[in-house]
Amino acid sequence: MAKTSSQMKNMIEDYLKPTPIKIEDKTVEAQKQNKDIEWQLLLNDGINLISTKNRPDRITMICALGFQEKLIEKLDTKNPQINNIVNQINGFVVSKDMAIKWMKKEDKITGFQVSEFIDESELSRPFFYRKFENIQRVANYSQRQLVRVTSTAIDTKDIQDASENPLAG
Repeated sequence: MAKTSSQMKNMIEDYLKPTPIKIEDKTVEAQKQNKDIEWQLLLNDGINLISTKNRPDRITMICALGFQEKLIEKLDTKNPQINNIVNQINGFVVSKDMAIKWMKKEDKITGFQVSEFIDESELSRPFFYRKFENIQRVANYSQRQLVRVTSTAIDTKDIQDASENPLAG
């Protein structure tokens, strides 16, 4: 029997109860910005889980990172080296069956979000944890590649949590 959107939300909350992963229900704030959002959970201040009314059989998992100004200045898409690493990251993310969306201001990369889907028919505890770990690995790898290409060490203060913005899948 097919699971409803609210059943999937309850399943995920049950999966996470025995873990130290922090869960924050962002549904009310998200629905104020986008009426198509059925529910939204924020995990560990970094990963959003979203169910929309137009696809109640699918959960969108999004990991979003934003950068501080001093790193943004170095991430100019007019630079061929930056374009090359962006293309490599795009290929890597797609090879992992995920999507990436670049956030830009003019020609500067200000951040990115990596997303993937969990369909109702696939939702299980092991499958959820695999997806949760994979999206973190892919986002961290992508971030490291961007930082590496700028040839500077990055302080964790240079990374902003972009998870406060509700994102629709």
